[in-house]
Amino acid sequence: MPAQPLTLPFDPDAERNLIASILVDADPSKPSLKACATIGLTPACFYEPRHQLIWNAIQAVDSEGALPDEITVSNYLRNQGVIEQAGGSAYINELTGALFAPSPNLRASAAIVSEAHQARLLIGIAQGTIQRAQSGAFKPNELAASFAAQAKAALQAYAPKDGEQKMELHDLEAFDRDNDPNNLIGKRWLCKGGSLLFSGQAGSGKSTLVTTMAIRWALGFDLWGIKPVRPLRILILQSENDLGDLSEQWNDTCNALNLSVSERARLAEQIFIYREAVKTGEAFGILLEELISRHTCDIAFVDPLLGFAGGDVSKQDFCSHFLRHILQPCLMRTGCALVAVHHQNKPPKKKEDQGSITSTYDFTGSAELANWFRATAILRREDNELPHFVLKLGKRGGRAGLQDQGGRFTDSLRIRHSKVRGQICWERNNDPLPADDTL
Repeated sequence: MPAQPLTLPFDPDAERNLIASILVDADPSKPSLKACATIGLTPACFYEPRHQLIWNAIQAVDSEGALPDEITVSNYLRNQGVIEQAGGSAYINELTGALFAPSPNLRASAAIVSEAHQARLLIGIAQGTIQRAQSGAFKPNELAASFAAQAKAALQAYAPKDGEQKMELHDLEAFDRDNDPNNLIGKRWLCKGGSLLFSGQAGSGKSTLVTTMAIRWALGFDLWGIKPVRPLRILILQSENDLGDLSEQWNDTCNALNLSVSERARLAEQIFIYREAVKTGEAFGILLEELISRHTCDIAFVDPLLGFAGGDVSKQDFCSHFLRHILQPCLMRTGCALVAVHHQNKPPKKKEDQGSITSTYDFTGSAELANWFRATAILRREDNELPHFVLKLGKRGGRAGLQDQGGRFTDSLRIRHSKVRGQICWERNNDPLPADDTL
């Protein structure tokens, strides 16, 4: 008997009722949007493609501070050139026309949509497990562990949660800034659930500097004064470097740091490196949380951010969704901090314009990136001929603890590629400053 086609679970009435209620009662202070915010709905939660487009428009309009009513959402879809794919104005009018007031069962509809989406995710995970089992390349315990980890991450990602956090005045007054249990690095420069955007020009050596950070902080050592509160457990998730690239960076950096045999052995228990060159967007968020949870990591390095976003980060609506609805919940649930490696804008051709490239906003994409990330750092080439660079800490840089060669606190440091020919690692640049240096 031939296999019956698989029917994926979804409730069209719940999807329509939910969207219509938002459009009719487009007020963030009322239950409509709150019901959806607490359950973490994203466009991917909807089965029908046109509902995904409409929901994305609702979130985009809301994130811009406007009310996501029928006219505003329709205009947004029209400006994006997807109004017809969303069913056209007639379909949106049909949705709202069938509902004279927000449904009293709005929260129930939101839960139905979310649960159907979770069920579809579990089906996809199960299908992947079946394929791996049929390949014969995995042991039963590996299959079971992988399914359990992926299923847990999928369910946790859409578990009901309250995004609001009321802060009592007495807690603010009693807070000890010098003994924050959530602090990870510096003086609350990077805390649990926090984030750092690390940008630099292509080919500057950002990945090698990430390797240096990871090794030093995993052992509890400082990097040029930037010190962790304890040895940290670190995840490196990257999409560009192969085994050979990583091997060269790793071995040369370890050798340059003169690590002992015991220190190298400790690194195997503290640092976990993965390459993922396919998953983006929602799938990346699930993978990231699963790996963080599996290894109980304190910091996750993502290299590069563009390799995992899965969309145009120059558009604020996409950027806000990726940062605030995919990455932020993962960091809040796990308590892990994020260091995202990102590309920098092309340097100005005129030398007199180059002083501006250490701006907090010097990166590819929407300004939402600098707004969302707690801290920023920039790696900027200092000399066009020599491998000399400046590490500039932008947003909240004064909290990091960076020190110059004289032990003085600073927010910028001259560093360079190794003086040893062929060695791939970073070191402090103690060479004299050029005569026309403008730092």
